[in-house]
Amino acid sequence: MEFAVETGFSNITLESDSQILITALREDSYSLASFGHLVKDIQFIASYLSTINYTHVRRQCNALAHSLARQAKSLSKYQVWMEDVPPNMSTVLQADLFGLS
Repeated sequence: MEFAVETGFSNITLESDSQILITALREDSYSLASFGHLVKDIQFIASYLSTINYTHVRRQCNALAHSLARQAKSLSKYQVWMEDVPPNMSTVLQADLFGLS
């Protein structure tokens, strides 16, 4: 979210495989969930955007995002890919695009 604001995006879609998170983000009340503070942070950053859509997607329908998140846990430095995916993720991307996952 911070990266989107810093790079000048004003209309974004935030996807998650957590229906609980998406529901909490869409509500305007304080979340008592253990991650409620993160929900408030996301909502605050979202106030800097013109449009934000919160969308629930099943993990099986977005294998690329799931694979990238798993890979990010092992990275030692900040990395950004724009317009391209890391070479080791191209087969996962193709599987997502053609519904092979």
